[in-house]
Amino acid sequence: MTESRAAFLLRGINVGGHRRVPMADLRAVAASVGFEEPRTYVASGNLVAGVRGDLRTAAARLADALAERFGFAVDVVARDAAAWARYLADDPFPDVDAANRVLLYLPRDPVPASALEALTARLGPAERAAPTTDGVWVFHADGAGTSKLTPKAIDAAFASPTTGRNRRTVAAIAGLMGLGDAEG
Repeated sequence: MTESRAAFLLRGINVGGHRRVPMADLRAVAASVGFEEPRTYVASGNLVAGVRGDLRTAAARLADALAERFGFAVDVVARDAAAWARYLADDPFPDVDAANRVLLYLPRDPVPASALEALTARLGPAERAAPTTDGVWVFHADGAGTSKLTPKAIDAAFASPTTGRNRRTVAAIAGLMGLGDAEG
């Protein structure tokens, strides 16, 4: 089986000094479970590596190894390079200059049909959402911190642990995958 590049997004680490996972340790743990050439971007849990076999299985191996190493569970969302290229190509808000207000939310598990409707019901008047095949882009005009679309609401809509990355981070991960410029 051939190796393919994939993105592994860790949810809820290194926030406010809690659930600390140093990126050097993340790369070492990833290498210990067979990931090839693990690379990270910023300290919020963005890992790109070569993997063999099923992506969900690889993500579960990483999550198990992280729990063993750090003593707490870490949800890991994984996507292959084809999905990542699609995210870049399908950005529904190219006219928005504020990259930190455009977020891509990706659930760990498959997306239920009702997810977009549930998310849309929580959007504020200045927010817009657009689905991808396995997640949703959201433009938070007033910033994600003021949105009624909270992490808890997003998880409930997707019926799965979900993590978000802003457009700049999406572009940087694409760069680590060899899909384009690291800064979009």
